[in-house]
Amino acid sequence: MTAPQKRLGFIGLGAMGKPMARNIAKRLGISVNLYDVRAEAIADSDEWGGIVRASPAEVAAVSDVIFTMLPADEHLREAALGPDGVIESARDGLTLVDFSTLGPATIREVDAKFREKGARCLAAAVTLGVPRAIAGTLSVYVDTAVNEDEDLMAFVRGCSATVLPIGETGSAKVMKLVNNFLTGVGTVIISEVIGLGVKAGVPAETLFRLLMKGSGASYLMEKEIMETVPKGDMGPGRFSVDFMVKDLKLAQEMGRQHGHPSHYIAAALAAFNGARAYGHGNDYVGSVIRWHETAANMEPVGPTEKVQT
Repeated sequence: MTAPQKRLGFIGLGAMGKPMARNIAKRLGISVNLYDVRAEAIADSDEWGGIVRASPAEVAAVSDVIFTMLPADEHLREAALGPDGVIESARDGLTLVDFSTLGPATIREVDAKFREKGARCLAAAVTLGVPRAIAGTLSVYVDTAVNEDEDLMAFVRGCSATVLPIGETGSAKVMKLVNNFLTGVGTVIISEVIGLGVKAGVPAETLFRLLMKGSGASYLMEKEIMETVPKGDMGPGRFSVDFMVKDLKLAQEMGRQHGHPSHYIAAALAAFNGARAYGHGNDYVGSVIRWHETAANMEPVGPTEKVQT
């Protein structure tokens, strides 16, 4: 994999951002300028080519391209536009590509501010979760402008297996939100189906096996439910209930902005907020099944602790 001549910065070294930055550095054989508000997130970065900087502005001063992977809209605004933010070092040719899950309007807002200084802000978004981030096999949605820039694409390919160009600035965020809308609603429906089937008398193991042979089988059912619920593998460390609630609210707001109904988002939010109320906010999204079990006054469908194999 050929490294571009441009210098890369990466802001936001969480569960997704850190393995993404690490894979880019290792695959391209480059150093990456890093910033995170948590010192522990970048403590070992010198082992894989990370160079810790004191602020987003300092990252921007020594980078030509910056990738960001942050929790929410307000964090991107702070890193990009706030005190010691990227904009303080913005200049002609600087490009920020944001991979966070947030509203497309935020990308366009930051881009408008950046363009006043000759810089730009573009959108990307990732799917398939933390295990794929660690393996470097993410699927990435990108704005067309990202796809048309070979230097940007070289960095993107450093952390992914599949790159999917979408459209105008912010389109990648639209795609990510509708994807997570489908994932969230689907997870709730599958969890309710499993709970009902077991309570109505079908053994859990039989139900799991036969659902995967029926017309309702899907990638979501196989990878996100069937590989976790039967093993009790639904604790912290992957895409959480709290993050799903955030993303569904973003999709709901996008629907409001465009005059589109969001009945199923509301139903899914009720279930995920129920799971949060029972202490599962930081747990994997599949733990929403525990809310269904409680509501149905039934025993857990699978183990409540991860089964060691």
